[in-house]
Amino acid sequence: MQLSEVYSASCGLKIKQPRVYDQYFPFVEEKFITIDTENANYNYWSDVTTLILPYLQDKGIKIFELGNNKSPIVANTNRTNGVLSTGQKAFLLRKSELHIGSPNSFSSNFFATLDKKLICIVEKESRALPLSWGKMENHNFIYPEGKKFIEPERIAKNILNNLEIDFKFNYETIFIGDKYKDGANYIESFPDAPVPLKQFNLQNILVRMDLNFSEDVLVKQLQIGKASIYTNKPINLGVLSNFKEQITEIIYEVKEDNDPEFYGKIKSLGIPCNLISFLSEEKINSHKLKYMEMGNIIPQKPCSFKDLPSYDTLNPENLFYRSKRFIFKNGNPYLSEESLKNDIKSSSSFEIQKVINNNNFWKNADALSILKKID
Repeated sequence: MQLSEVYSASCGLKIKQPRVYDQYFPFVEEKFITIDTENANYNYWSDVTTLILPYLQDKGIKIFELGNNKSPIVANTNRTNGVLSTGQKAFLLRKSELHIGSPNSFSSNFFATLDKKLICIVEKESRALPLSWGKMENHNFIYPEGKKFIEPERIAKNILNNLEIDFKFNYETIFIGDKYKDGANYIESFPDAPVPLKQFNLQNILVRMDLNFSEDVLVKQLQIGKASIYTNKPINLGVLSNFKEQITEIIYEVKEDNDPEFYGKIKSLGIPCNLISFLSEEKINSHKLKYMEMGNIIPQKPCSFKDLPSYDTLNPENLFYRSKRFIFKNGNPYLSEESLKNDIKSSSSFEIQKVINNNNFWKNADALSILKKID
């Protein structure tokens, strides 16, 4: 039951098509579609827009993002979040060739009154209910089918098909990690040289001292701007004290060989610090007493190949990935620790690379989207 039907039943009022007074909003785009990210309950819009962008560019079609100002920035869109009044949204939507969003949003309900093609994203099939106005045949619903998520390529295909544009994509998304979502980018550095934060429009970076323990490079990085530090070894306390205002936090990984005294001195400096460990529960328990008065050790469960659905039927040779984690080395971005080890550079944040099938690669699959190559 739609919200309008609930109101109708409770108030005894008939449902009539709503009217909205337009309010002028300036734009120069002649052809465009709109995506409302507010209340859409979907976390992979940037993957969708990246897939459809070349097809839309070929037709001279742009993308406007609606929603509120708290919504993550979606790639390849003209962002209007939190800027438009209701009347301005109506003005923009009247010109839109296609709208995508939640059936609960104002934008979708208003667009339905225009008798144009509308795509609604819902969390399950039972929520795929035609809206109270407009032609039912124009209401297209997309929901998870056999997975916990809606594949970005399925939304992309639906968008382009409704625009009468053929779409071809030779991959199927079979897994999306919990940390892989719009607005989540984990920017790290292999500390062989400082990363120029302003050049990459970064406010902070995670210095991976566990990959290359260089206090000299750490000092240079902290001289440039703010940084978080990941380490499994003690760092010179003079360095940490001198630059503590530049340190966002320290993540100290507790391994078999660890130093409670180092952690205690970090705390005494007033630097935020988290204890984590990939050790077994039994081994973590053996170290807890040493840290008990200073902080809790947070167990980390590494991902594995077996976390993929129907992993025993998959051929790793046919698997590819996108990543929300980027590691900078010598000014070049890499999509994983393993791609760094193999010197496989990345040319874009949405690049698709071949899976490197070993335990260390799968360990960080929570920030990956895994795709299967199809014929």
